[in-house]
Order: sequence, then C-alpha cells, then structure tokens
Amino acid sequence: MSEIAEAHFGKSDLISANTTVDFDSLAHTIETKYQDSAGKYLSDKMIPTIRNYVHNVRRTHDLPLHWENNNCESMNHILKINQN
Repeated sequence: MSEIAEAHFGKSDLISANTTVDFDSLAHTIETKYQDSAGKYLSDKMIPTIRNYVHNVRRTHDLPLHWENNNCESMNHILKINQN
C-alpha cells in the first residue's frame, strides 16, 4: 500500500500533475500497475476523487500544491479574529 500512496502523493505524483493529459497518463499507469492489489476501489473511487477534489480544483483556482492542515488552522484563526 505504501507504493500506491507514493504513486499518488510522492515525488512524481498524481496530485501534482499540471495538465489533464499528464493526470490521465499517470492515472492509467497507476491503475495498470496496481489493479490486482487495489482493484475497483482504485479506479472507481480513489482516482476520480483525486481528479474532482484536487486536480480540477487546482486547475480552476490558484491554490498552493501542498496545502496543509496548518494553513487551514491559520486561516481559521484569522477569520475568528476578524469576526470578534
């Protein structure tokens, strides 16, 4: 499973694909390589979720690639201060 995670979130990962062509190519490679171990969950759930909630959002909005929970917590803190 760590190999699958590396393919999705590693150095040349699926989430950092800049174009739809790159994303589709990487997704196909991952699906082919891990079809036996991850089965339909990979192709029916995981890759479409990454496409919809990471890849498409990055293409339509100017978001940093590696947005972390600390970024969200910081923004939440700023919003709370501004509301008081």
